[in-house]
Amino acid sequence: MKIRINLTNIFFLITLITANSILSQDYKPTEQSNYDLDFNSWFKGIRFAAVHFDPTQQKKIDNGALKDFTNVITEYLRGLGFENVAVTSEEKKLFIQRAPSICDETTVNFYADVEKEYIKNISIQFLTCDNNYFIFTSPNQVVADDNLHRNLQKEWKKIIWKKPGYQKSLRLKLPKRISEWTEKKLLEYYNKNKVSFLEGIYEKMRLDKDDWVQAKYKIGIIRSSDDNFEVIYLNGADNKDDWEEGEIKAIISKTATPNFYKVKWIMANKSENDDVYCTMDEANLLNFVFPTAKGDVEQKSKFLKLYPTSQGDDINNVKNSATTFAISPDGYIVTSQHVISGANSIKARGVNNDFSITYNVKIVAEDKNNDLAILKIDDKNFKEVEPIPFLIKSSFSNVGEEVFALGYPLTVTMGEEIKLTDGIISSKTGFQGDVTIYQISVPVQPGNSGGPLFDKKGNLIGVISAKYKGAENVSYAVKSSYLMNLIESLPNPPKLSSKNLLSGKSLTEQVKTLSKFVYIIEVN
Repeated sequence: MKIRINLTNIFFLITLITANSILSQDYKPTEQSNYDLDFNSWFKGIRFAAVHFDPTQQKKIDNGALKDFTNVITEYLRGLGFENVAVTSEEKKLFIQRAPSICDETTVNFYADVEKEYIKNISIQFLTCDNNYFIFTSPNQVVADDNLHRNLQKEWKKIIWKKPGYQKSLRLKLPKRISEWTEKKLLEYYNKNKVSFLEGIYEKMRLDKDDWVQAKYKIGIIRSSDDNFEVIYLNGADNKDDWEEGEIKAIISKTATPNFYKVKWIMANKSENDDVYCTMDEANLLNFVFPTAKGDVEQKSKFLKLYPTSQGDDINNVKNSATTFAISPDGYIVTSQHVISGANSIKARGVNNDFSITYNVKIVAEDKNNDLAILKIDDKNFKEVEPIPFLIKSSFSNVGEEVFALGYPLTVTMGEEIKLTDGIISSKTGFQGDVTIYQISVPVQPGNSGGPLFDKKGNLIGVISAKYKGAENVSYAVKSSYLMNLIESLPNPPKLSSKNLLSGKSLTEQVKTLSKFVYIIEVN
């Protein structure tokens, strides 16, 4: 019976350092993955040495176990031409920080077949930085006796022994994906444009001892589409020869969960890791989470936002951010009067779900008593939107009716994706019996003000006005009948929709349609 084993039960991460020994022959691998890659040329472009074990084996080695075998391995690798061979975790951490390029490294596996008292088919596998491999196999067998380790070392030397001196020009090069962005161009863009809460310049923080062995990346984030952001590498990689300013380091994509993003992260060796996630916490720190293999500790990285600097909770000098919604295709929109009170300028973003364009807005009418304001997009770049899909309900709704609100609360930390919250009408009167407003169980946050409140048929029944801080999930919305009164008082009132296009649709379908007509309003 034959048993195939990995003699070390590990992969060896090899970093070769220049050796003075001279290769006496051209080595010919028994097998290789890429026949366009010449082993002998590649071998000359390798430098440093380290040994990587699985977590269980690494723990044993860090505690001093398996010392006889690791000594034999170290002795062989150094004799092969590796000036230093790192075995313990601490040694490897130093090697990671010293290597200017991951392509200075190779991964080595030692294999053999065990058959009774003999070990046969002894082989050595070398892995390159771009995941190609070379395998050397011996036709000989060795006796599995008390001198097994030394017998194996002798056979390894017969397979391959001595390497030439290091030649940097022959070192492999990892692929580069260069964007149009540099730090200078990003700063210019941030200064000239309204940026989303996620965009900006960030720097990796070092908060504990494990962080000090990780690269101190500096990155820039720029929106590339409605749902995606590009992460641009600026500097800080340990393997600095492999990275260039302007390379794409990651792609951040929105998910259905607010403030929770899926990330495609380009690892240090340029491989893609699709199993990464990120969030923005309450302290405005960007958190990346890297799930690891079973048994390993989950890796986390925190990034501090350096630019644009914030003013309180707002970015780019925005005094106030809230919600508004369209009531006619030609640019008439509605919000709460307290949102635009004392404004020097008003802008709207998110028209037709496009947050990259900002439109100037003017005030048409204000109703301070009922906390309502009618505005109009007054911008040469604005084009009419699609027909408004909902009706404005003029009659009152009843207690117990199911309702939902749409808006953009806390955009600095929660992002610019529209947020849905739902509940019921709790009372036909509001704070201290105010008959102009509904009390609702719909949770709202700062930034929801001015947003629409709909019934389950998609009729507009109110405008979100306030939250009662003294109780849980107690909010208020101005009744839509008072909005109708304000619209009808205008000298030239806008033409309102006469047909409800949402009736009979599911909540998901209603929100998808309505998101085109609910915008962010920014006040300076």
